[in-house]
Amino acid sequence: MSFVEQLTWCPKTHKMTSGASTAITGGNMDKQVAVAGNKRRAVYVDRARGAVIAIVLFSHAMNVVEGWATEAPAGVWGVLSLVIRTGTPTFFVVFGIAVEIVHVNRWRNGNANKVRHALLKRALQCYVAFALVAVAGFVGGLSSFTEMLQGLIFVAEVPNGTVLSFYALALLACLALIPLRLRIGTIPTLVLTIVWWPLAAALESVFGNPDDAPFALARVLGVGDGVGPSVAHGLALVAGGMVLGRLVRAMLDGAVTRRIIVEVTSVICVASAATVFLTSRLGPEGVFRGYTDLSEFRQTNHWGYFTIGFLLATGILVAAYLLVEKIGITKQRKPGPFGSSSLLAFGGGNVVLNLFGSSITATSAVQAVAISVAFTVAIWLVIKLDRIRRDAGPGSMLEGRRRLPLRNDARQLSRTSAPSDI
Repeated sequence: MSFVEQLTWCPKTHKMTSGASTAITGGNMDKQVAVAGNKRRAVYVDRARGAVIAIVLFSHAMNVVEGWATEAPAGVWGVLSLVIRTGTPTFFVVFGIAVEIVHVNRWRNGNANKVRHALLKRALQCYVAFALVAVAGFVGGLSSFTEMLQGLIFVAEVPNGTVLSFYALALLACLALIPLRLRIGTIPTLVLTIVWWPLAAALESVFGNPDDAPFALARVLGVGDGVGPSVAHGLALVAGGMVLGRLVRAMLDGAVTRRIIVEVTSVICVASAATVFLTSRLGPEGVFRGYTDLSEFRQTNHWGYFTIGFLLATGILVAAYLLVEKIGITKQRKPGPFGSSSLLAFGGGNVVLNLFGSSITATSAVQAVAISVAFTVAIWLVIKLDRIRRDAGPGSMLEGRRRLPLRNDARQLSRTSAPSDI
């Protein structure tokens, strides 16, 4: 039996069956991180991802209905923005965790070709979702036909498509990132991704004015301002997630070593020290404004966005771990719609927003929040009802067919992939 043999969720018993190690199951971007050796799964990672999807969908809805432009009590939008801005970094970190737990192990155990196939397949799926969001933006009046076509080839912005475009490209980047990580380790890989900052700055100097850099270069390489996080800079968060992924896997296997603890602690300490340094330069208000204002840290790919984002993403994962593993909240429940069908939830939710969102403009803060919450809950309910239908019968309106256990490891791998979105 292969060390990376797959786990399968049984909808009737609500238990994991078969397998001998880590896997990603289901139809979601980041997939459910599971370990079969002791019949355990990193449920808290699923919960954290599901919560972040809800947060980002809420944020996108607020953007579309122009909720942020409404008046709210002093400090409310600022605090809410701090939570919302952490969504994207958390997606990237969880992406790295799943890459480390699933694909690195499969690659190490002689399944490199299968992993490549899985990554390419998932990248295509994410690009299709991205393309649907782009088309919906055109149909919904958020972009012109020309802008839609340019967006499809990454030379123009796609409304609510940043995260999906990142996943489509980052999955391709993992074709090189995974063998690199296996050859030199997680910490050196993280260091190499961080080296991109001075390299990008050197490339940027070619254009003189960062705003003169082509959009595609800004989107993919982070050369130029106004587009962020770029794929190249975002890989630092993915590599940071891979460091955390080693710890997650070791905890599930009951094999946490001092080296793993030192590596994770070192990364957190360095990120914390960098954030303290930045705060000493800009002051707490400057750092808060830079992180929460899209036009500052994020769209200029400022390193502060990534260090702060990594720390807050780690905090979300720790909170999820304490709530699920220690207190036991939702631990025995099947992963929710956002935790188990994240590509469907995120892609489908943004398609709906782009199609119909422009027809609604909030006139007050209360109305904006109510509309955005209602939208997020509606997406959750649609996927939940479809899951109930799948569990009860032989068909699925949204996913085509009921998910059944696969006997063959190669076939199962073809349906898995590293996280993708958001």
